[in-house]
Amino acid sequence: MDRLPRRKVLRLMAATAGLGIGAVAFRPGAALALNIAGDDHVGDPPPLYPGLFGSAETAFEDTVTRLPKAAALARSLGPVQTAATEVGFDPALAGPDRWVGLLDGLRGAERMTQLEEVNRFANRVDYISDRRNYRVEDYWATPAEFFAKGGDCEDFALTKFVSLHRLGYNEDRLRIALAMDQRRRLYHAVLVVYLRDDAYVLDNQIKRVTPHREITHYRPLASFNSRRLWLHRA
Repeated sequence: MDRLPRRKVLRLMAATAGLGIGAVAFRPGAALALNIAGDDHVGDPPPLYPGLFGSAETAFEDTVTRLPKAAALARSLGPVQTAATEVGFDPALAGPDRWVGLLDGLRGAERMTQLEEVNRFANRVDYISDRRNYRVEDYWATPAEFFAKGGDCEDFALTKFVSLHRLGYNEDRLRIALAMDQRRRLYHAVLVVYLRDDAYVLDNQIKRVTPHREITHYRPLASFNSRRLWLHRA
């Protein structure tokens, strides 16, 4: 079953406690306009941020020093690992070399096609807990490790993040979001992508890419990329 252990979530939330310098608060469900004119080019920041899942958001700068997971994400945005360099790679899985081939084939494709194909490709990988994979409570895998060994929900989200970043998406369009799944009463992580005036969710529990407003059972707690952290409240 896909879940984030409560201990892991509490560590993440504790890392964000006390943040106040440089914060910008938004009204519940409000959209933050970024004053970008012209077409919505994915290489630029998004034209606005709709409040994720209808929440109020508070943004903070310089999160890498406060949130270790942001540093793990930043490291994953480095050079691509391939089957030749990944110990234990199983070619029967959707491995790193096939991943690179997928991204090459998606360059120049329509944006929703890119999102759907990246989501579908990653979701073929098996869900395996960090405890089973690495004998630790919390481990954030690189895409190569994820394709070689499987991973948990934040590993799915991180690999999708890196995939779209390599396709030219500005990092300000991408966030890993931590939420409470109120149906199953479990913590969960997904990738959120901002296109035009909407936010789309890439989820290993949902087959299709879904606008965030259509998902009513997730209560967001925090979201981040390697540059910024957002805290959320209903």
